[in-house]
Amino acid sequence: MKRPLRIAFLTPQFITEGLGTGGLGSYLYRISRALRDLGHEVEVFLPFYHTGNKRPGPFDHDGIRVERVEPFDNIPLKVVNRLRLPQSFRMEQTYYLLRAALGLAMALSRREDEKPFDAVQSSDVGFPGLFVKKSARRPLIVRCSWARDLWLKADGSPDVLDVRCVSRLERMLVQRADIRYAPSNLVADHYSRHHGLNMNTLRPPFLLDAVPSNGLPWELPKRFLLHFGTLGLIKGTDVLAEALPLVWRKEPDFAMVWAGQWRVWGPRGHEARPDLFDACRRSWGARASQVIWLGEIRKQELYAVLKKAEATVLPSCCDNLPNTAIESLSLGIPVIGTKGSSIDELVEPGVSGEIVPAGDPAALAETMLKVWRGEVGWTGPSFRRPAILNAMEPSVAASNLIRLAGFDGCRECTASAAQMG
Repeated sequence: MKRPLRIAFLTPQFITEGLGTGGLGSYLYRISRALRDLGHEVEVFLPFYHTGNKRPGPFDHDGIRVERVEPFDNIPLKVVNRLRLPQSFRMEQTYYLLRAALGLAMALSRREDEKPFDAVQSSDVGFPGLFVKKSARRPLIVRCSWARDLWLKADGSPDVLDVRCVSRLERMLVQRADIRYAPSNLVADHYSRHHGLNMNTLRPPFLLDAVPSNGLPWELPKRFLLHFGTLGLIKGTDVLAEALPLVWRKEPDFAMVWAGQWRVWGPRGHEARPDLFDACRRSWGARASQVIWLGEIRKQELYAVLKKAEATVLPSCCDNLPNTAIESLSLGIPVIGTKGSSIDELVEPGVSGEIVPAGDPAALAETMLKVWRGEVGWTGPSFRRPAILNAMEPSVAASNLIRLAGFDGCRECTASAAQMG
């Protein structure tokens, strides 16, 4: 390339918005930073949330232009939103996301009039790029952070009109993309098999975007296994809760630390439900104090806790190359994951962790017991970094994205097609 590329990202989450931005927000920061380090210009557009002291408009974050965009209202949307409908027919989430997507498309168009982009990438989550104008001059790329139909079935989402509409609009965005990809083979294969869409697999960049804290405000057990991230049905938290009494029967001193917010689907979307951890504690009885729940914590503290763990336990029923597993493996902490969840694309059994059947508390308990008793050869100094992490080196992942966008002449794009997949 004789000039830097200009790439726009449309997203519902970004790291600047604080706790709760999730894996998508972390990914966007990492890929933006990696592209910036290769000399490209990156701009991020996200909906403006009226919270805290944040303000709409553009600002700089680590050399990346970020613009918080006001949602856009039009008369049909206002009319639909004001209708007094029964709860099962209300469209609150659809209404909000349509307003956000319209605002993002208008903001992107204004910015392109000032300074055109070479490529635009939208997340599928919340369909932020649904109204972006197609152009022969630059591709519209959609990154599939999940397969909503697969996820919601696994996560116990209510089957209501609002959820079905959002799911359909997300799929419409994926369908109209010029280029579409997913981080995992699991999601790429799902879209290919069930929706007939041509999909690519492109591994995400990973870098430790925080320095582990030197000290922690909590007293942790001397030995423990860690379960962290968003807690809930799709992450197998319920299976883990059921496995713990099986572990305690044989190893009464077994201890765990949990970090993250327990979320379930409710009338207003994915809602925090801290009371569900209290229900687990009651079911564990006298052993309840042997699981310390830290709630949602800052990345610096999370990494410090992670480095002290003997292994992480991530028994997801389905996932999309989760940050929890990547962070753990990158810090040299082995992972107990599950078959068919995409975590089995990351973990090399017997080398960097172990893979057990999803939804099987007895198998999960058995593997945790082996770790606790020192009966495995993949903890501590025996851990070996999985080869897939090589494709997640920031410069490699960013170069692969540029290549996928069709800019094969980029002199920095030296990664092989094998690394992309």
